[in-house]
Amino acid sequence: MSIIKSEPAASAAYDLILRFFERFLPGNSVRARVARGTFWSLVATTSIQIASLASSILAARILGQTGFGELGMIRSTVLMFGVLAGTGLSMAATKYVAEYRDADSVRVGRLIGLLTNTALVLGGIAVLICLFLAAPLAQWAMNAPQLTVSLRIGCLLLLLNTLNGVQMGILGGFEAFGIQSWVTMLDGFLNLTLIPAGAWLFGVTGAVGGTVLAAAVGFPIKQWTAQRVCLRAGVKITYRGVLGEIPMLWKFALPAVLVGISTQPFEWLTRLMLVRQPNGFAELGVFTAVYSWAQLILFIPGMISGPSMPIMANLLAGRQIMPLRKLVVRSQVLISILALATAVLLTILSPYILHIYGTGFISGQFALLTMIAAYVICSAALITRSFFAASGVMWWQAVHTALWGVLLLISCTFFVHYGALGLALSYLAAYAVFTSLQLGTQAVVLNRLSAREG
Repeated sequence: MSIIKSEPAASAAYDLILRFFERFLPGNSVRARVARGTFWSLVATTSIQIASLASSILAARILGQTGFGELGMIRSTVLMFGVLAGTGLSMAATKYVAEYRDADSVRVGRLIGLLTNTALVLGGIAVLICLFLAAPLAQWAMNAPQLTVSLRIGCLLLLLNTLNGVQMGILGGFEAFGIQSWVTMLDGFLNLTLIPAGAWLFGVTGAVGGTVLAAAVGFPIKQWTAQRVCLRAGVKITYRGVLGEIPMLWKFALPAVLVGISTQPFEWLTRLMLVRQPNGFAELGVFTAVYSWAQLILFIPGMISGPSMPIMANLLAGRQIMPLRKLVVRSQVLISILALATAVLLTILSPYILHIYGTGFISGQFALLTMIAAYVICSAALITRSFFAASGVMWWQAVHTALWGVLLLISCTFFVHYGALGLALSYLAAYAVFTSLQLGTQAVVLNRLSAREG
């Protein structure tokens, strides 16, 4: 009898939930699309963050403070060369697929082909340059000739990451957030297993090799997935006869690459300045741990800003300016609240977090608190970057990011003698100015769009 009576109750509960979603997230509304994207982004980002932190902790405990700092320096160096490989191509893929998928599927196929070809060429060139410069950088710049082999192995990530970025950008452009999340979770699993295993077997070189192997295993899976999504959307990828779309690269991808040039080389230089200080690699090891945890401030905000970019591009293509303005402003308010809440939690836990890495990392508590403050300040700019990308004003993003890089470098010259804390203070100063510029320019661009529509 109890089972029979429970059926009407279960049906009533289901109907209530269904009515709730129909009321607040109707059909293909902007709210429903953002909600779907945010949900899947939550799934993906949670898995990758947990895997990344776990991998980081295991690698730090295996390699020790200095070895973990060496691994951090190699990663930073590879990321610096990544700008030559076209790190902005992923965002370009997302924007143009989202913008033209409804109106011109043939052009989408050409653009994807062009971006893939460009990734192959730029990624290959970047690998060759990195291989050539690996020995001089390790011996003369870092004063660590033992890192030459590790750096050369890490160079292979340049091609793999560039191609993987285009593949993930395609999935984002089609708002295939569910599929994108499963692929991201696979990446997290591969990194969690292969990086600590490599560190255990072969030290720093093994950890770098594990990172490369994880990217290599994920590449064919992402490629197959992206092709399936295109096929389902009626898009045929074309790799020949795509040169006519090159102006698109100049208009969007070039400034997106410049954004990377304005960040990674400056970040690399500040880390190089730190490792050249007394006990430098150990201090960089502390900062690498601090940096990983402070980025949790952007954990939940990133789930909102990531899916918002293709939705913004799609709204602009349909000249829906008022819904766009509401999406930008409300997302920023929500992101700021969530970032502050995460900051409070991390601040409470800060005395215990670095203990997990080992006793040598405990000195980084004040650096962690400083980086937490820096990321709270810059959190609102996540939506601004998505908005600039969607509205095609990436040159403003490039200018602001270049100023950020210069400010970071200048600040570091004053604070670097404080070790990990000094580098954290440099980030705080640079992000304070950067966020002010971003929000001010965003207001101007939004007003111009509204005036043009009116």
